Amino acid sequence: MKIEQLSLTHFRNIESLNLVFDKDVTVIIGKNGQGKTNVLEAIHYCSTSRSFRVKDDQLCIQFNQELCRIIGVFSVKGNKKQLKVILNQDGKYLFENNKSFSTNKEFIGLVNTVLFSPNDLFLFDGYPKVRRKFIDSELSKLFPEYVEALFSYNKLLKERNNYLKQIQIDKDYISVLDDQMIEYSITVLNYRYRFIDYLNRNVAKLFQDLVEEESWKINLSLESDIPRGDNLRETLKLMYNQSLNKDILFKSTQIGIHKDDLVTYINDQELINVASQGQKRMMIIAIKLCLIHYIKENINEFPILLLDDVFSEIDEVKRKRFIEFLPKTCQTIVTTTDISHIKLWSQERYSLFTVSNGNVVKE
Repeated sequence: MKIEQLSLTHFRNIESLNLVFDKDVTVIIGKNGQGKTNVLEAIHYCSTSRSFRVKDDQLCIQFNQELCRIIGVFSVKGNKKQLKVILNQDGKYLFENNKSFSTNKEFIGLVNTVLFSPNDLFLFDGYPKVRRKFIDSELSKLFPEYVEALFSYNKLLKERNNYLKQIQIDKDYISVLDDQMIEYSITVLNYRYRFIDYLNRNVAKLFQDLVEEESWKINLSLESDIPRGDNLRETLKLMYNQSLNKDILFKSTQIGIHKDDLVTYINDQELINVASQGQKRMMIIAIKLCLIHYIKENINEFPILLLDDVFSEIDEVKRKRFIEFLPKTCQTIVTTTDISHIKLWSQERYSLFTVSNGNVVKE
């Protein structure tokens, strides 16, 4: 999977841009605030139908402009694919080869990217919803059944919560909603557990190799209201029934997959309590490296890697190890403020661009 060309119009501080990606590694260098990350954000948008920086799409539109446009040309399993995103005051419009999509879920995962960002620390330091968002985003890009189940569950959850705010509650109606939510919950949980199981089989070795620390026992746990087992349907039905009076009291659904959390343990203690900032960063890198191979195993192609100024956060020894663990056939797009951070790649492997005030120039 490769991106061959990216065209931007009025995206962030970029008035107009046409980039051609002709090498395995693309390096974008510039001072902070000049527009480096905007390029990665646009590519990521083509993968997920949303920004990884802001919730409000309107913030992606250049100041005093009515719309912005992202057009990416990709090679996916040997086939050309043009993805287009248009944002304006009325909303968001998504296209594949000029075919329009009415919902985000049809667009998600048409191409696959893995983003490494300094903000990834929120995966440990943020709220549970941040970690659920990470799991949901990655699985949604891979499995249409997952994204369909998740969208349907969230729609029913909203309906159930709105109904719980009524003065009179028809428990039979609630039971009908519960039965539908249970089916979608089973699908979501099964995918989540398979993903976490894969990480647990692989992340410890990667982390130990990255930091040269062999004594740590690593475990990632999906912490859920719902116990793992063979009788999920019966278990969920019982839990919904037992929680109903509490749901009515609080006027919202108190149990379910929307409460799940991903917790990382080191030597049986929560990582957030015992690891340094540097160790947290290397653990995130190990998780993302596992994710790259998980994607490859499931779609038989490596994703496009987006490295947003991650080298400034780790020392040279760890930068070298990180690059050594990146699959050689992965297309990699790197932003940095310091050209020395990418000297571990041979010069013939990468194209170099500089960015200043939204203007991107090939060197």
